[in-house]
Amino acid sequence: MTVGIARTAYAAGRIGFVELLDAQRTLLDARLAAVEALLSSVAGEAVRALSMEERMTVCNMSIEAGARAGMVTKNALA
Repeated sequence: MTVGIARTAYAAGRIGFVELLDAQRTLLDARLAAVEALLSSVAGEAVRALSMEERMTVCNMSIEAGARAGMVTKNALA
């Protein structure tokens, strides 16, 4: 059930608050999985070898390519 439909059903009294929260949690879980999938593409040995300036460049390039945010993995010293 999508969150919009769940909100409408909750407002109409057809579902309870727990079901509304469950729909919201499902949406957030899906969004988190999508973010984790995107982040996995900018992680690994290649990113660990980058300097801080190079990592910042990757983040800026992500935004220029249309992302809302750019993030890379932290290094062992951070």
